[in-house]
Amino acid sequence: MIIIDYSGIAMASLFSQVGRAKEVEEGLIRHMILNTLLSYNQKFGKEYGDRVVIACDSRSWRKDYFPEYKACRKTSRESSGINWEKYYDIINLVQGEIQENLPYQVIKLSGMEADDIIGTLALKYATPLQKAMIISSDHDFIQLQQNKNVRQFSPLTKKLVSDSSPAKYLLEHIFRGDTGDGIPNILSDDRVFIEKRRQTPVSQKRIDEWIANIDKLETIMPADVFRNYSRNRKLIALDQISSENKARVISALETVQIAPQSRVLNYLIAKKCAGLIPHTSGFFVASATPVTTEFSIY
Repeated sequence: MIIIDYSGIAMASLFSQVGRAKEVEEGLIRHMILNTLLSYNQKFGKEYGDRVVIACDSRSWRKDYFPEYKACRKTSRESSGINWEKYYDIINLVQGEIQENLPYQVIKLSGMEADDIIGTLALKYATPLQKAMIISSDHDFIQLQQNKNVRQFSPLTKKLVSDSSPAKYLLEHIFRGDTGDGIPNILSDDRVFIEKRRQTPVSQKRIDEWIANIDKLETIMPADVFRNYSRNRKLIALDQISSENKARVISALETVQIAPQSRVLNYLIAKKCAGLIPHTSGFFVASATPVTTEFSIY
């Protein structure tokens, strides 16, 4: 199984196109997203690609649990000068096109981020007989490599993402929080980023002590620190996804339809993706038999 973080590859396409400029061009972003899908299907399809799943974001349940989650991102994006409304319109349009025309399963579920979809699929379905490759630059997914049958490739660095101890990496991530997602470290209160205050520093010595006593944190931590630890664990650890949401992901995997291979070529022609047309069969999953499609340019 190849599991692709759609927002990650879409964002990479945006910055590959415009860098920090302000123009957002539909045709080029579409072409780059499709080319990315093609390249990773070809790179990993033989070993992992009997099924390709594209995981998409919706508004997260984390915003209800922790209103400060990613609250500062809007401000930073407004200062970028990029037309974000147009960008999101384009990637949502292309997402729908992929679902309609490419032989991949596109999963988008209300209240869930791509992280929840990726985490559920990797933890449930990756086995020695069916390994999973995650395509994402997000280091949050290192924790999933506690399952030895899960690997990750970063579109940003063009390298495999790994850590010598995924379990320890997760614990350190929980203790330190995640500034990019607006999650404070466990010594800091919920609103530290919103109010632009400095976090209380967390030393490595203290983290090592917590890890050594991981089964009795509630007894060795002050109540407010343990409360913040529980907050961060809920937000960061992907094994904390609710049973209901896991069931929704599994149901989607079993029911989301895959577009017929016969649609791929006509789609590429209709969208004037001339550079991709000669590689049409490269979009097909590894276990599928390529088909010959009759078409007319006119």
